[in-house]
Amino acid sequence: MWRRHSCGPRPDSSGRLLPCIKTRREELEPTVLDGVDRPVVIGEFHMGALDRGMFHPGLVSTPDQAARAAMYQDYVRSVADHPLFVGCHFFKFNDEPLTGRPRDGENYNIGFTTVTDGVYPELVTGAKAAHCEVYTRHARAAGSGGN
Repeated sequence: MWRRHSCGPRPDSSGRLLPCIKTRREELEPTVLDGVDRPVVIGEFHMGALDRGMFHPGLVSTPDQAARAAMYQDYVRSVADHPLFVGCHFFKFNDEPLTGRPRDGENYNIGFTTVTDGVYPELVTGAKAAHCEVYTRHARAAGSGGN
């Protein structure tokens, strides 16, 4: 489920109020942007799997790397298909360290690459396919008003 956190509107440099939307989930709920009329960027998302790599799948788990790639594609496509979204940022380029991050010990399998710079080929292939569609899908969504 997507959550619209209570961080509320924030002024930008021109004094206009911009929405603050934060999420860490894999699905778009139709109501998450109710009442929002400005562009929105997803600042962080991820999904992990335990079939290879680190020993924790992160906050959003998939059964394996193939399912992870499919979920990535669905996520990016769902953002591209909504006229208000202008982008989304995948949380980590590489997996977190085996022994964990210094401040909290987090060691998630959530990167495009392993800690030894190997790639997750399924995720890379899935990302390439989804990215090739982004501009066409978003133009279609913007032209239809999201309907």
